[in-house]
Amino acid sequence: MSWYVNYLANTLRRKYGVLGRVAARYVKAGFSVRVLKDVIVAQGKGMKYVITAAENPKEAVRLGSRVIEVAGKLGGVPVVALYGRARWGPIIGELRGIGVRVKLVRG
Repeated sequence: MSWYVNYLANTLRRKYGVLGRVAARYVKAGFSVRVLKDVIVAQGKGMKYVITAAENPKEAVRLGSRVIEVAGKLGGVPVVALYGRARWGPIIGELRGIGVRVKLVRG
């Protein structure tokens, strides 16, 4: 991994908080990342993901429906990154039911 990838990941973490932490993981995995208002667009390896991060279970379903709208406009796969150690069990089922991929990010 080059120094520039680490620099970019650290910059994203500092600038965008939780959303930046999720974006940094995609940068380190080799994706090209753009951070829009409240979503991340990660593109590379033949895939395009539209990602948002939820910190608490109350906002997760709302963000899931929002990311579906944005992914439809941009032509990507909707993903919700569930951040933290909250109890996500029933929320994961709801999100998968409406057609969103779910990723768990612990820290």
